[in-house]
Amino acid sequence: MGGGQKSETTVEQPKWYQEAAKRNLRIANQAAQIGYVPYQGADVAAFAPQQVQGMQMANNMAAAFGGKGAKAANVQASLPKAETFGGGVNGGPAIRGYSSYGGFQDEQDRMRDNMPGLFKYLSDFVINRQTGEEANIYGKDKLAADANATKGESADGQTKQEYLDMLNAMRGRDPSGGKK
Repeated sequence: MGGGQKSETTVEQPKWYQEAAKRNLRIANQAAQIGYVPYQGADVAAFAPQQVQGMQMANNMAAAFGGKGAKAANVQASLPKAETFGGGVNGGPAIRGYSSYGGFQDEQDRMRDNMPGLFKYLSDFVINRQTGEEANIYGKDKLAADANATKGESADGQTKQEYLDMLNAMRGRDPSGGKK
């Protein structure tokens, strides 16, 4: 076994590249806090009155010639209630349709009620939708937990000040607390 020579190469990134990388990480950090934004508009258009009337006529005709036990049903009553969504295209009439958003919100509420821990954990990754307050996973709660758990050092050996400096750099703030 022969002895080989060891060599070490270091690459220094240019200053402009380092600044661009920090800026991109800051933007990515902010974008990651947005979270899922559900579509709240109409997913499917509602039937026009003429379509409902045509279905009702077909139903009545089938009932008239359908034989024993056939009876006409109220087609309008069997359809879900359509919602009205804002103005139409180019100032036309409002759009009527059906949206899945209500069902999505019901499931969110059910998750909050039945699995509050999981709901809070998932919510901590995104901004507060009512106040716009930053995500807890990146904010003061994270710093406090790191400081308490390690007496000034995070799990990866960062000091609390290094962690604050990194967060401030990602948010575009200088270390003195002002905006860059």
